[in-house]
Amino acid sequence: MYKSCYEVDVKLPDDYVDKALKAFHERLPEAYTDRAPDAHIDEYPELFEIFGDMKGWFAPKVRLLNHTPNELGTTAPHFDVNEHWQYEDMDRFIKIEASLNVPLFAPEGVVTRWYQQKNPDVIHPYDFWEGKKYEMRTVDEFEITNKPVLFRTGIWHAVEKSDSKRTMLSFSARYGIDWDTFVNCWRDSGLLIER
Repeated sequence: MYKSCYEVDVKLPDDYVDKALKAFHERLPEAYTDRAPDAHIDEYPELFEIFGDMKGWFAPKVRLLNHTPNELGTTAPHFDVNEHWQYEDMDRFIKIEASLNVPLFAPEGVVTRWYQQKNPDVIHPYDFWEGKKYEMRTVDEFEITNKPVLFRTGIWHAVEKSDSKRTMLSFSARYGIDWDTFVNCWRDSGLLIER
């Protein structure tokens, strides 16, 4: 069984943070009030170019994060769904199995944990945000530093509480690509850093 997070050896150009923040500020007025803005590859191809031949593995929209985990609600256990319409012709509650996150902030020691539920409860993706409680077990944890990471988004996960702003781009894997396939394609590319 694969871990839930892996660093990848993708180099960022010196002006990448500036490009990401420019896209964030341009797209922010179009964002829903409860969600981070996003950018489409057709309008912002420069955000996708760092991946070279691997960019075909991503949905055409990237999420532009420039918030604290507390603001986005990512401190509550959740799994990622299609609320940003990364999969443009699919339902909002389609699960997104994997992403690649590009951190553009100084590492601060904040850990993400991944969970499995202990009981056969039916849990809605927003239940934890609504204060509901379920028994969970931790199956992995990882501290994002300054390298891009493959991030398993299709199982329950949560970020430790933090009031520090985390600027990050989150590229969702294309619809239908499961976690094992995503990890294997990056391993095959020679860019995956094993842990």
